[in-house]
Amino acid sequence: QFFLLQDGTADEISGHEDDDTVNWAIGKREKILALVFFSTAGLFGSSCAGAITKHSGALAFSITSTARKAITLFLSFALFHNTC
Repeated sequence: QFFLLQDGTADEISGHEDDDTVNWAIGKREKILALVFFSTAGLFGSSCAGAITKHSGALAFSITSTARKAITLFLSFALFHNTC
């Protein structure tokens, strides 16, 4: 069956097939809402990238994109205490 139409995460689904007694961590509605949210955020981000390139040129877009990725990486290490 299609993943979005089943309750639970991928690990829960693979470990408890056809088990009605499991308390699923996430339902169908949450999966669809997450899909819509991330799709909308991706569309908004690509629109912003196109606007930066159109308005300021490829160099400004390249600098902005690199800075955004670096900030994301640093925040990930700071918030989630990753170890190398």
